[in-house]
This record gives sequence, structure tokens and C-alpha cells, in this order.
Amino acid sequence: MQAKLLKQPAATPETWRCEVEREEFCQFLSGRCVYTADDGTRLDIEGGDAAFFPAGWCGIGTAAETVRKTYMIR
Repeated sequence: MQAKLLKQPAATPETWRCEVEREEFCQFLSGRCVYTADDGTRLDIEGGDAAFFPAGWCGIGTAAETVRKTYMIR
């Protein structure tokens, strides 16, 4: 197996539905966003924050400004 360098993803200001199928760890490099779980739990994120989303997490993501992050899915 070879390591691969991937371009850094960026989310522009928008709202999207999240349905996490596999565990995801994210390190947010810049920007601001909010993740609101279906149960109403709110997670406010800005550059420098890290977050873990367990498999099965569902909710809404809203980017207030362009977000840049690195992430790992397993």
C-alpha cells in the first residue's frame, strides 16, 4: 500500500446534510462552521479545533465562511 498526498478540502459557505457512515476525525485549519446533530446538539467549530464524528452520526453542517480541514476516515 502506498501513501498518497491529497489536496486539502475546502467547504464554501453553505449548508449540507451529514450522514457519517464511518468514524471521522477532523482537524479544522481555518474558517468557522456549525454541526447540529439530529438530536439538537450543536458543535461550533473554528480554525484550530478538532472534532470526532462517530459512525452513525447524522445532522446538518453549516459553514459560515470557507472551511479548510484535514481528516481521516476509518
